[in-house]
Amino acid sequence: MSDSVLYNMNGGDHIEPRDIVLEDYEIIQKKVDEYHIENSKMAFANLYSYKFLHYPRIWFSNDSLIVFCTADAANPCIFPPLCSEDELISMINLARDYFERTFNSPLRIRDCDETFICKMKNAGFRFKRHERRDQWEYIYSSQNLSELKGRSLHKRRNRINKFLSSFPNYRYARMNDSHKEQVLEFHDYWCRLRDCESDETLEYEKDAIITLFEIMEAVPIYGGLILIDGEVKGFQMGTRLNKDTYVTLVEKAELAPEYDGIYAMLNRDTASDIREQFRFVNRQQDMGVPGLRKAKLSWKPEKLLVCDMLMLEE
Repeated sequence: MSDSVLYNMNGGDHIEPRDIVLEDYEIIQKKVDEYHIENSKMAFANLYSYKFLHYPRIWFSNDSLIVFCTADAANPCIFPPLCSEDELISMINLARDYFERTFNSPLRIRDCDETFICKMKNAGFRFKRHERRDQWEYIYSSQNLSELKGRSLHKRRNRINKFLSSFPNYRYARMNDSHKEQVLEFHDYWCRLRDCESDETLEYEKDAIITLFEIMEAVPIYGGLILIDGEVKGFQMGTRLNKDTYVTLVEKAELAPEYDGIYAMLNRDTASDIREQFRFVNRQQDMGVPGLRKAKLSWKPEKLLVCDMLMLEE
């Protein structure tokens, strides 16, 4: 589907968002690259495969794109529009009018970084800013993750060395579509241990993994496996966000104590695999989980990407 078709089908003075489809990949990727978006949720594979999290809808007009998040019917929102600064005022006003007409609600804009917030201030918009620390994203140097040099990362190296002492013959393999059944079998096993049925997000995650395999030929999906005696003991899947950033979408590995260090090994090996293509790795947010926050900080991120919520005022 050409850009012109996508634009013309949604143009006009009123917003009419529609569901995202696979054919939208090229145009969405083009806009994400153009504006060098760092937010992992704007990666096409994330929007498309994890629909159950955000229920994304999109609207194109001329050279602008707005992505809606409609998962919470009581609190719908948009992501920061992908448009020029000249178009920002008109895009925000169109979105605000749509929210008033459709939801009888003020416009909410989620995952706003400091740059976008400054643009909104400069454009003269009045809004309330809600800090959402649990949604801030962790961005790392792929080189640092793969080399783990320096005293600050010695605990990570120790975990890896412990794993290597227990499994010196482990093997890392780049994932492809032939690994689908092995990965899904391991995911089922992992879910039995973690009782995924008690967590809605984990329960639906298998569908996302299946979708990632299904779109591998059309969308850049990357992944790696940790194999021990030929069996999958851990895997990671991710995608291209922008020209120099890879996003980790899903990561699972053995939970038993004897496999201590396997997550660190998987993280390091995947970073080594993709570092020639991507300078940075976005490992997404910590969701406010204390242990997860501590772990993500221990890998020494290059940047914490602010992802706050703005609510427009009259």
